[in-house]
Amino acid sequence: MMGSKTLVITHSNFFADFIKNIIPDKNIVFHIVLNQGLNIKKKIIEHNPQIIILHLENFEFLDKEKIFAIHKEFKTIKLLIVGPKNPNYIEYFIKNGASSYLYEDATADELLTGYKNIKENKIIFSNKIAQILLKKTTNPGTNLTIKENQVLDLIKIGFNSDEIGLKLDCSSQTINVHKFNIRIKLNLKKNSELLRYALQS
Repeated sequence: MMGSKTLVITHSNFFADFIKNIIPDKNIVFHIVLNQGLNIKKKIIEHNPQIIILHLENFEFLDKEKIFAIHKEFKTIKLLIVGPKNPNYIEYFIKNGASSYLYEDATADELLTGYKNIKENKIIFSNKIAQILLKKTTNPGTNLTIKENQVLDLIKIGFNSDEIGLKLDCSSQTINVHKFNIRIKLNLKKNSELLRYALQS
């Protein structure tokens, strides 16, 4: 099959339709993920994209290490991430190969501009995201919040995300976000490293 220029990976039909309406490019193909990204590598090989638009509406949608392991294998692919308003997400994805990061509530104009910039090999961020990255560069403090320290203490005792959520009166998904933020602040790549850090602290 002839290589397609762009592969859109999302779990949302609404997002796929949104992209179809704002990007007038016939060389865009869509992959709706229903299984935590188990066949993403197969789709990348099948379509041979130059650009991937990766839509991450929520934390549990996709194993992030998986997509960036794939990105390391296909080094020439440029990634445009559309994700949550979480400064730690932005830093994480930029460190792991993303060419651009847009908030999930980005306007049609912002998405189209971001897409055009990536096609032209430009890396441009919105003013808000640029300010976040600048603050993290000039003041990269690693202090954990009170809630993050509570999560770390419960990990040390041996509780999983569901159990920690019950203890702290929040969802396991919220606990996973806290774990992700802790890992970013402590420069830990995997949950196994986070567990090891908790046990040694």
